[in-house]
Amino acid sequence: MENKHKKDRYTKVKVWAKNYYSRWRNEKTYCPAFKEEVLVTRIGWHHLVGSRFRTKAEKIKRFKALPLAKKLIKTASIFQEYRYHRGIHYFAIVAEMEGSKIKVILSAKKKDKKKNFLSVIVLR
Repeated sequence: MENKHKKDRYTKVKVWAKNYYSRWRNEKTYCPAFKEEVLVTRIGWHHLVGSRFRTKAEKIKRFKALPLAKKLIKTASIFQEYRYHRGIHYFAIVAEMEGSKIKVILSAKKKDKKKNFLSVIVLR
């Protein structure tokens, strides 16, 4: 019975997150750290739901952190991490927000091109 409850909870949170993400995709999300708009595309959604290595509990945490990710992108004045891997540039914004430490990952094919929201990670 407990497994069914977990599945129901996961499904409920995923549906809420999908609706939230769909609304967010239709908004402009300006990031002061890059002085440009960040694109919210299906790439980020597929990254959040597609990993078979993440547990459902981890995915639920990430789904619930989407509003914080959006807020962080809109308020960040600097980015904390940069990495280049396999032809993709990755940028990370990290902050304490509403009692949680979160990291938002953005990606771009070229360093000076528009950034895409890729993921949100709840660090604690």
